[in-house]
Amino acid sequence: MKIKDYKVEKVKVNVMKNLPFNRSISIKQSDRLLSSMANYGILRFPVLIKAKLNKPKVGYWIADGQHMITALTKVDHAALNCIIVETEDLGTVVNVMAALNNVNLKWSLDDYVNAYAALCNKQYETLRAHKLSTGLNYAISATILGECQAHAIKNGTFKVSAKDADRITAELIDVISFLGTNNSKFMKAFIKFRRSPNVEYNHKIFMQKLAKNKSKVKLVHDEAAMREILENLYK
Repeated sequence: MKIKDYKVEKVKVNVMKNLPFNRSISIKQSDRLLSSMANYGILRFPVLIKAKLNKPKVGYWIADGQHMITALTKVDHAALNCIIVETEDLGTVVNVMAALNNVNLKWSLDDYVNAYAALCNKQYETLRAHKLSTGLNYAISATILGECQAHAIKNGTFKVSAKDADRITAELIDVISFLGTNNSKFMKAFIKFRRSPNVEYNHKIFMQKLAKNKSKVKLVHDEAAMREILENLYK
């Protein structure tokens, strides 16, 4: 296994910038670090992303060590050695952040989407807007908008591609509101059933059959079984 090694560069503290999706600074944590550095010195290197990130010029963006750097702005410490990751690939930027943060707090899909959206990725801005406007989770919104899996959201390859997204969204919300469920496997099963080329779908007829046979819709924990239930219901 080959492990990548990054260069170390001395960077001025006043040119370092927070990434737009960095978590909020804790003043208490920053002050504790300042006290520790006053006693023992700087014992580790911050990690910086060296990139434009949709800006006119290359900048140094803080991927790890923001509390340390915040602490150093309070004292006369002009520059320090940092690990430098040079890239313009947004997937690399987000996944470096995720790797560093997962040591303490595992990233959710929400964190990944918010990170890409904060970096002005239009696909992820659309995904976030869909999730916020519908109240659905990101996995379901991504399935509706682009028939996308979680790994694609994380690695930055999510694309809005579905032409029927508005119609599928409205029909899905209609169905789950009637059933009173937010079961993700059911929602995925409905979307796949709805998009099946073997089904000539009419939403009005489906809702009528659903109303007559509501008791037959069992919310089991198996997506394929749920889809079979829906197909049998619609026959």
